[in-house]
Amino acid sequence: MGIDQSLTHTGCCILKYDRFNNKYSILDSFSIETVNNGPVEVRINYIVDKIHEKIEKYRPGFICIEDLAFKANSNNGRLLAGLFFTLLNRMFLLKIPYSVVNIKKLKKYATGNGNASKEEMFEGVSDCDILILKEKSRIKSIKKFEDIVDSYFLAKYALDIYLDNK
Repeated sequence: MGIDQSLTHTGCCILKYDRFNNKYSILDSFSIETVNNGPVEVRINYIVDKIHEKIEKYRPGFICIEDLAFKANSNNGRLLAGLFFTLLNRMFLLKIPYSVVNIKKLKKYATGNGNASKEEMFEGVSDCDILILKEKSRIKSIKKFEDIVDSYFLAKYALDIYLDNK
């Protein structure tokens, strides 16, 4: 499972590995959206609970979550840190192994370039997988779909880590 967390639009992707064919398939791709019209604690708990539901449904063997990339002195950065650590705590309580992945490391993994653009990240996804991600996530907005693409590569990274440890 890959998680690209955000208070407004969290992207998630879950892959399944078929060891007999040495291939993966996209089980689910979804986004969790919230609006800033109430207490941030309500938004954080909503996001974490939705992810928890998917964890219970699919039972991922490993989760990769994107590291925080912000200036800590901003209010939004502090709120995002709250979501980030709440997600990590939930994974810890559920006893699901996870890894925090730096965005530059993820971009290098996906494209070979740690400074890759969003367009280059899109180009790293096969046309077939793009269609599946769009169908499963039902996202029309390119900006919001960028989070799905990041979560897709986080899920692939998680799968690689999981298989390397088997």
